[in-house]
Amino acid sequence: LTRQWLFLAPCALGALGLFLARRAGDGTAGFYWATAFTAVVYAAAWWLWGNRQAFMGPKKLIDVLRGTLIGAMQDGVPAVGLMDQPYTGERFIGGPSGAFLIGRTGRTPMQARSCTDLDDAVMGATDPRMFAKGGEADAFRTLADRVKLLRYGGDCYNYAMVAMGQMDLVVEAGNQAYDILPLVPVIEAAGGSVTDWQGRPLRAGDAFAQSGGRMIASGDRRIHGQALEILSQA
Repeated sequence: LTRQWLFLAPCALGALGLFLARRAGDGTAGFYWATAFTAVVYAAAWWLWGNRQAFMGPKKLIDVLRGTLIGAMQDGVPAVGLMDQPYTGERFIGGPSGAFLIGRTGRTPMQARSCTDLDDAVMGATDPRMFAKGGEADAFRTLADRVKLLRYGGDCYNYAMVAMGQMDLVVEAGNQAYDILPLVPVIEAAGGSVTDWQGRPLRAGDAFAQSGGRMIASGDRRIHGQALEILSQA
């Protein structure tokens, strides 16, 4: 096999291990040996070709348990979304029936909070380096200078904080559709808004490509419009 096809080897070996575990039957010695073999194959493949830096640093445990996003679309429109955060034991769900937080204490409705002016807003962004140098970074910096408080980090949890009413804005760039579309129903069902930097709703396919991966999520339409006045100039 050439180097570019080497990834097929662990895939085939892992599939063989799962097949043998199935044939051996639950609870048998063969089942456990085959399952252990499969785990070793996948662990070795990750060690050889995976991105080990994703698990380095003082927050490596949190990185291992980062959020999982699941969404359902209807004609390219985000219809139902879920964000699961196992580290905190929280699951955020949004759809036609509303927005809910399911945690260790049960199910709680979520509602984005009111914020009428950027001067009072708390804004989040994962990393300042996600904004391209030039107009994109300048527009974000201008907006950041307007808000009351700017927080970096958080990844997908920032969007959940908007839905919970604990943050007012999330502004990001360079994201893929799978980074944001599952979160759209969660925020909108909580009373918030999600658009690209030109104010267009986020949709799948070519419509998402037009956004360039730049998006803004807010809990109040009034500050959403104020932020768009700045970001749309990029």
